[in-house]
Amino acid sequence: MAGTYSVGDKTKAEILNGSRKLFYKNGYTETTYNDISEYININRALIPYHFKSKQALAFSVYSEIVDTAISKADELLDTNSLSGDLTAAFNIIIFFRLFSNKHFTNFTCELMADNSDLFDDENREKELLYMLSDSTSDISLDTSDGKIICGSMCAIRRKLISIMKLENYNTDELAKIYIKYGLNSINIFDNTATELFDSSKQLADLISVDIRKGFQLSVSYR
Repeated sequence: MAGTYSVGDKTKAEILNGSRKLFYKNGYTETTYNDISEYININRALIPYHFKSKQALAFSVYSEIVDTAISKADELLDTNSLSGDLTAAFNIIIFFRLFSNKHFTNFTCELMADNSDLFDDENREKELLYMLSDSTSDISLDTSDGKIICGSMCAIRRKLISIMKLENYNTDELAKIYIKYGLNSINIFDNTATELFDSSKQLADLISVDIRKGFQLSVSYR
């Protein structure tokens, strides 16, 4: 039985890795199950067996890139030693800088257009807002008003991602908007937001986050 699980995990990883390369090359919309099965030489039926839909598969690719970038950046800077608000703002800047890569931007926007609900993680937004408050606010997000706030954070994140398809965007400026919006929603206003952004940007400038061909990720010191 253990061998069966091992083979299943190996196949799932092959699907995920092969899909990353095809999504990078062709985008989300133009990549099909047939493309993936032919590329990694597996039975097409194994793809929906491991991932219930193309949306779920693509979102797994997206999430792995985002989560790995943030966790590696946190590890390099040892963010456990930093305040919660500084860590949160640093993570936000790292997240938005991923969209300096046009392949990642287009892939994400195509997926979001197909199913925007995938990007509505209110629990993640709640955790982020609590980190941004860093015990300086008596906010409670476990209320109906808190749910509305977290929902609005999901919406502004989606909106800013869609803006990044434009040629004249600046990822740090959009990160700054997002940080300010989050802080304002918990009654922490512009001077504090600007100071927090400036401090976290100095930290983020120590780190190089680069998405390369095939959605291969490199995170290192500059």
